[in-house]
Amino acid sequence: MIVSGNQIDTVSAIPGISGIFLDELHQPDTEVSPGFIGAPTAWEILGGQESAGEGIIIGVLDTGIWPEHPSFSDPDPFGKPYDPPPTTPGSNGSDRSTCDFGNSDWNSQDIGFNCNNKLIGAYNFTDTYKKVVGLLPEEFDSARDSDGHGTHTTSTAAGNSGVDTNIFDVPRGKISGIAPRAHLSMYRVCGGQGCFLSDILAGVEQAILDNVDVINFSISGGKNPFGDLVSQAFLKAYDNGVFVSASAGNNGPGSDTVAHLEPWVTTVAASTTNRHFLSTITLTANNNDTLTLNGASVTNGIDSPTPVIKAADEGDKLCLNPFAKGTFSNKIVICERGSIARVEKGYNVAQGDAAGMLLYNPEFQGLATDNHYIPTVHLEKDAGDSLLKFLDSHNGVTATFTPGTSTQVQGDIMAPFSSRGGPGQSLGISKPDITAPGVQILAGNTGHHSSFISGPSGELYQAIQGTSMSSPHIAGAAALIKAMHPQWSPGQIKSAIMMTALSYGVKKEDGETPADPFDFGSGRIDLTKAGDPGLTISASSQEFQKLKDQLWKANYPSLYIPVMPGRLSVTRTIQSESPVDSTWNLQVEQPEDVNISIPDSVLLEVGGNHTFAIEIEAGEVPIGEVRHAALFLQSNDTNLRFPITIVRGQPSVAMQKTCSENTLSPGEATTCTI
Repeated sequence: MIVSGNQIDTVSAIPGISGIFLDELHQPDTEVSPGFIGAPTAWEILGGQESAGEGIIIGVLDTGIWPEHPSFSDPDPFGKPYDPPPTTPGSNGSDRSTCDFGNSDWNSQDIGFNCNNKLIGAYNFTDTYKKVVGLLPEEFDSARDSDGHGTHTTSTAAGNSGVDTNIFDVPRGKISGIAPRAHLSMYRVCGGQGCFLSDILAGVEQAILDNVDVINFSISGGKNPFGDLVSQAFLKAYDNGVFVSASAGNNGPGSDTVAHLEPWVTTVAASTTNRHFLSTITLTANNNDTLTLNGASVTNGIDSPTPVIKAADEGDKLCLNPFAKGTFSNKIVICERGSIARVEKGYNVAQGDAAGMLLYNPEFQGLATDNHYIPTVHLEKDAGDSLLKFLDSHNGVTATFTPGTSTQVQGDIMAPFSSRGGPGQSLGISKPDITAPGVQILAGNTGHHSSFISGPSGELYQAIQGTSMSSPHIAGAAALIKAMHPQWSPGQIKSAIMMTALSYGVKKEDGETPADPFDFGSGRIDLTKAGDPGLTISASSQEFQKLKDQLWKANYPSLYIPVMPGRLSVTRTIQSESPVDSTWNLQVEQPEDVNISIPDSVLLEVGGNHTFAIEIEAGEVPIGEVRHAALFLQSNDTNLRFPITIVRGQPSVAMQKTCSENTLSPGEATTCTI
């Protein structure tokens, strides 16, 4: 039901209504990435890739799913069938179809699909979206994906292993989800323009009822954890044993841009693997001067020298509008990245009969490998500057470029777009928590796009970027750890992921400067270690609520103090996850003007826990400055890292005094309370 704003008071007076909230529209923010993060080690512990994740259910809230995709087949590409899931979607209550692929008849085709033991459920929670925005003419009114985002995130988290891929008829190798044998349930909560809060809430509630173990949420939000309904729904999920992985957002690299500040959610930044799809461009002028540039691409190349022209010469350097037919016949067009989707720019120049496109960044923003309509190469700012300079200083320039090819590059570089934390975070928890691969991630795509800006239909694979792509890596990782440790809580799983993360060697977006907790939280996930951390640090939902105004006191696997006085002491409780008694040696790495005191060692008995103090002195740090430190816990071959960040400040202090007697004669005494 939709009511007008002037009826809010009437509705709020109805018995049983506890609150009224603004319904907001949110935005949905692999062939090498599993190996890059160490997934094969976890697979081996679970009996191999052919068994990893069995019995675990991952619920994905997104744009829907393309159910016929090979990533979701049962049996899998190796012919191994799936056992029935531990619980059946809808068994605990649902007022709609639990496998909704048959309510639409697009283009007179039968598109019904029966769920299987891999894709065990699919719901369509877009009621508010349909009433307020409305579906596009070719958008499905079911759980079927017409965007590609949901199919990509789902296949990244838990798509089948051994899936052969190709893009534009070029083989791209085999892909696997991080938890390839996990069961999947899709909760479609988004339409083409975004995702309404009320639809998301319905999806989260159903996922909890369906007893999913993990939720992936590659959608924006979470800026006000204790006042946001979706955040509170995730708190309920956490309390019900559901691990939630959420994207940090794509508004980086500026400070304090991170989304999902909830301490009960694992917030994921994006970084690179050591593989990019790259193309080499060769430009030649009529005086035989040449220029060679490298850029990113998954399209075919252009092997015949073709004239190059700037779209700016036609008055539209950003390629914002479709060009008239014949404008660019047999030419490669240069467009500047800007305010509309990259793929839409290629579509617009294709309408003018362009042979190809060179898309350049006006600022350093990172490179994307979209499924373009015409052969396209994406150039970083420095290469783009060189391209424009060459064109401005030469005549008769032609170009060729190679097809995008898998190329080894430097890995573990923070993506420029990945949203960052910063000193403005006031809750007492620093985000993001972790980083994972989120650049040029090769995974699934929908078979039909309802909008041209999503790329050409018919391509079942794509290599795209965003924290939306990094979040499902953590969702899949959590599923693997849950399979290893079925009794672990979401907090224990988060602790294992964070404290075993790789931090040394991860760089900021320039590829040189060491990254810090505002970039990557605890570091880049390392599944060679996350399954066996030896100890965990975790808090209950009740603790988060009790300490909501001073979350640095919560038993979180990192420490962030948003207003650090001269001295402060906090505690952390470590829980043994080792089958034997263990002694942990503690050390700190700290700046010269910070002094952190900790015990030298701690003894943990099997199944036991121990609480210790972390005392920080930072009186010499200038007001307003940030300091990063780290606590290391080591036992035998296990090494854990606990990041510490302080923002030097001075809490405002108001003093009051009362005295039993305010007027005294010489020699008299009084008692005062301050």
